[in-house]
Amino acid sequence: MKLTKVQIIIISSITLAVVLTLSLTLTLIPSGAEYTEHSSIVIWKDEDFESYNLPGTGTETDPYLIQNYDISSPSSEGIVVDGTTKHFIIRNCFLKGHGNGIVIRNVADGTCKLFDNIISHSIHDGIRISFTENNVISGNTISYSGRNGIGAVNNNFLNIVNNRFLHSGDHGASLDEVHYTTIKGNSFKSGNMEIWYCTNSIITENVFNNSGSLGIYIRNKEPFDVYCSNITISENIFENHSSAGVYFRYSTNFTVERNHFKNNKDGIAVGRSYDTIIDQNSFTNNSRHGIDVGYFSERCIITNNLLQNSGQYGVNMYGDDCEIHHNVFLDDNVTLGSQAYGSGSGNIWYDDSNNAGNYWSDWIFGEYIIAGWQGYTDPYPLYDIRL
Repeated sequence: MKLTKVQIIIISSITLAVVLTLSLTLTLIPSGAEYTEHSSIVIWKDEDFESYNLPGTGTETDPYLIQNYDISSPSSEGIVVDGTTKHFIIRNCFLKGHGNGIVIRNVADGTCKLFDNIISHSIHDGIRISFTENNVISGNTISYSGRNGIGAVNNNFLNIVNNRFLHSGDHGASLDEVHYTTIKGNSFKSGNMEIWYCTNSIITENVFNNSGSLGIYIRNKEPFDVYCSNITISENIFENHSSAGVYFRYSTNFTVERNHFKNNKDGIAVGRSYDTIIDQNSFTNNSRHGIDVGYFSERCIITNNLLQNSGQYGVNMYGDDCEIHHNVFLDDNVTLGSQAYGSGSGNIWYDDSNNAGNYWSDWIFGEYIIAGWQGYTDPYPLYDIRL
């Protein structure tokens, strides 16, 4: 039997949820290595690595190793590395109860790797990293941070991979002016991700489950004409958020594809953003809208999505010059007469290249009427779900 595209979307979403959940469960369990008790480590210059008698020579192939330490005596910072040029790795350390667990600042680009640490109950941030480029944060478990699991400021080419963020006071990860960044394979619970002015970055294969009112909140900084841009959000899971799985505003050239949104208030909320592509996602059982496009948003293309059992509208459209076609609307807004709302100007609810609209589970014949005072319709409803 040949699968239709919507069946593929549904199966892919279920498979994605199972695979990501299992992989995060299996790979992020802390290792059983023994720790050596140690006081705080503070390194202000290259020579300080030698003063701690650390293994390694500080080269790329033989980095200094800060590893297997239990640094849980309360202090302002657990580990600080600032202003160095040598290569180093901080791995498999246990840090608890500090002002900040690990602080990395002004180190030479590409010299820092943070692997497999357990950081808990930091007063401020579990990891704080700033004014450096091309570094790696991977395999860490960061819990009960007073502010952020990770706080990153002025970083480029940062790789945040396979970490677990639990019960953060403000955000699991807070990124401020971070560009060319990869955020992949992380788990966020009770602490979301907030991004201020980010460009040319990828957010993929993460799980956001009950991670706050929003799974991801992306916004610009003043002046407001400085936009977040060129972001791809793909193959993530967003579940159980009291506001939206993803909310971005003052943004341009975003692609949101092959994600799974379930049991949020809104799956995606778009505000004052331009040139957005929302494609091949599944939106199920969201209590208000699957996709909510707000005023002053333009040129949003919404295609090949499954929108099912939304409490109000599968798509709630207030933007301008948007295209909505080849989507499947199943049992959205079953009490109010239409599965979508259309406002704004210049929007079309079909593909004008081949006169193909959307599939509507409640459509009988003729044009499909879109709710809203402007009188939008889908003149070419699809007869079945073969997108």
